[in-house]
Amino acid sequence: MRFFHPLIKESPRFSWLISLVLLLVWMAVAVAPVSAARQDRLKRAKDCSRRLYKSKKRIRYRDQWLRCIQGYESYYRKYPKGRQADEALYATAKLYKGLYGYSRLSSDLNEAIN
Repeated sequence: MRFFHPLIKESPRFSWLISLVLLLVWMAVAVAPVSAARQDRLKRAKDCSRRLYKSKKRIRYRDQWLRCIQGYESYYRKYPKGRQADEALYATAKLYKGLYGYSRLSSDLNEAIN
């Protein structure tokens, strides 16, 4: 702080500038983990659905579909106003529709619509 001391005495604007820069750096560091956690949750759901569609074995089992659906629903419940909330809802409906193709349960189709 000794280095800045003469500058602060001479210019109050400089002290405001330093304070603003420190505040912005602190805010960027504080927000980054939240965004990373949000992206990670959505990425896991996307990875689950990719694995589901690639595997002829997994695609036949209801629990595998529901696991992926829960990933997207979890994201939406946690971040309902997030930028990718619409994407998560759309993916959920698409998965329920795909599940209906295998199960032929009307409840799956109703979930896709709701």
